[in-house]
This record gives sequence, C-alpha cells and structure tokens, in this order.
Amino acid sequence: MLDDMSIELVHHKAENRASGGAERPPLLFVHGSFCGGFVWEEYFLPYFAAQGFDCYAFDHGGRHGRASGNGLGTHGGSLKDYVSHLKDAVAQVGRPPLLVAHSLGGIIAQKYIEQHEVPGVVFLAPASPFGLAGSMLHMTVHSPVLLWQLNVMQWLGTRFVNPRLFARELFAAEPTQEQLDQFVPRTRAEPVQVVLESIMPNLPAMGQRPFPSALVIGGDRDAFVPAYEFRRTATLYKAELQLLAGANHMLMLDSCWQDVAERAVKWIERTLAKAKT
Repeated sequence: MLDDMSIELVHHKAENRASGGAERPPLLFVHGSFCGGFVWEEYFLPYFAAQGFDCYAFDHGGRHGRASGNGLGTHGGSLKDYVSHLKDAVAQVGRPPLLVAHSLGGIIAQKYIEQHEVPGVVFLAPASPFGLAGSMLHMTVHSPVLLWQLNVMQWLGTRFVNPRLFARELFAAEPTQEQLDQFVPRTRAEPVQVVLESIMPNLPAMGQRPFPSALVIGGDRDAFVPAYEFRRTATLYKAELQLLAGANHMLMLDSCWQDVAERAVKWIERTLAKAKT
C-alpha cells in the first residue's frame, strides 16, 4: 500500500455562473503515469473554469508532482490504491463530477466508473484497457528513445533522465526551456505493481449498467499510445473519437492544448444538453 496521505485538491472556481455554470457538474481532472496534477494547472484548469465549470485536480496520494531524484520503482501501491485516491477526491468535490482523464488516468477513471455513476468522461490519450503491450511494441519500433528514458526514470530516477530527449518524445512541438524546467523534474516513477497491472488488460466490468457518455481525444503522432489503440478504446466504450493530426501524448501542455480543450468543452456541452432532454 502507498503511504496514507490525504488527497489535496487544487480548485479553480467557475466563472460566469450567471450563464449556467452553477447548473453544470464539476470537472475532476485525473492525471496519468509518471506525472501529477500539475499538468492541468497551466492551461486546462483556468480555461475550463472560464467556461463556467468548477475544476478540480489532485495528485495520487500526494506522491506525484513532487521533485524526486530517486528511483521509486520498488515502492508499493496498486491501481486499486489509485482508484481509492480518486474516490477520496470525488468525496471532497461533494457531488458526482464529469471526469477528464489522461493516459493511465483513463484506466483509473474506468475502474471508478465500474462502481460509480458520473455525468460523462473525456479520455485524453488514454492508456489502452486492452493492456499496454501495444504501447510497448509501438515504442520499441517507433520511439525507442522514449522507452529507454521511461526505463531510466522508473529504475534510476528523474535525475538520470535526459530532459530534452524525454520531452521531445512526448511533445509534438519543440519543448521550451521553461517546459523542461517545470515538467521533467516533477515526473516520478510508478510503483512496480501499477506498471505490471497496466500492462495487463483492464477491460471494464460494468455488469448491467451502461458505460457513460464518453469522448476519446488522441493524437495520430502519439509516441506512447498508438492511434489504433484510441480507436479500439473508443469502440469498447462506445465513445466518440476525435483524432488530432500531428498531436503527441501531452495534449494538455503541448501547442495543441487549446484545440483539445475547445473540443472537450463542445462535447461536454452537447452531452449535458442531451441529458436534459
């Protein structure tokens, strides 16, 4: 088990409540592997708050988003722990949020949805519920530098990662020095059990309850998750798929962030409008 650490939410209050913000569900942003809630803070939280949504983000168990020079691959923890962190975050929000989940956060969101209702979910470059074998093969063939750097981070720690090589593999645009300074030092290794569980298939176990309305947004140049996995994920969840030309994995921080955010807002507004009819 991970250390028993309380979940701390970052909250951006909705603006323009007179236009309907008070009636909208809150948005809870779920980060992916090797990073933390900080990935949402620069662009997404202020943008979605400006559209009239209460926005929340968190770090899993307080672990992610903190600078670390040590390899953490031997530390405990599981996907079940991460889902528990999401449950704690939802409890603090106080009412069912619409989830916006990136990469491994997509699997965590799915496992939460198996037992809890949500108004909808937006998956950004989601890790495949069929397992990460496709991603491993994809990186081996097309992005061996990324696979190498992820292994260095996992087993040796962030201080041994080449920041520019690492970021170049995850961003479509050339990363700025500011991005290198803010992103790479805050990345973290994952517990071994989380890595092993994410490699295995994690197909949804919904029983008789249908999966909520969902949107999958992915880039056709994603170095971590191949585009065909986005198609398979969208088909499995009966979700709308929007594939962005030239986009890579870090959709919320890359040069395409506003395009991604606008697409998500339009889909959310359509989904909420349908729910009222």
